[in-house]
Amino acid sequence: SEIFNAATTDWDRAFNACRIVELFLEDSRPEDAWRMLQQYDDCLQRVDGWNQVGLGRSFVETGFRIAAKATSEIAHVAFDWAHLRHEQLKSSSFKILTLATEAAVRLGNENYAQHYQAAADAEQARIDELLKK
Repeated sequence: SEIFNAATTDWDRAFNACRIVELFLEDSRPEDAWRMLQQYDDCLQRVDGWNQVGLGRSFVETGFRIAAKATSEIAHVAFDWAHLRHEQLKSSSFKILTLATEAAVRLGNENYAQHYQAAADAEQARIDELLKK
């Protein structure tokens, strides 16, 4: 609670929540992680340009991580949330796309698994091309 009392902006509160969510996941508590992520989603939404910065990508990545680890009901809700937020991002990362693929496979959603795998493959090809230069 001290962490949140020190937070004075929505950015600070969202950042702190994301860190705590990560701790919940490290402690194999995906349901608690999901509750915390949901509780502070409104702080993220109030951050101007959240979808253009690492904080937004961290929230989305964490949502997919929760979907890959949580019980079925929460996993599906977390996946849908992360997918929606992912669509709002200005850019993604190979890591997020890979996590999204893994979560979709775990949940048996072949369409999303193919969608995210294709995007991950394209991102990997882009990275490979950059590394050739």
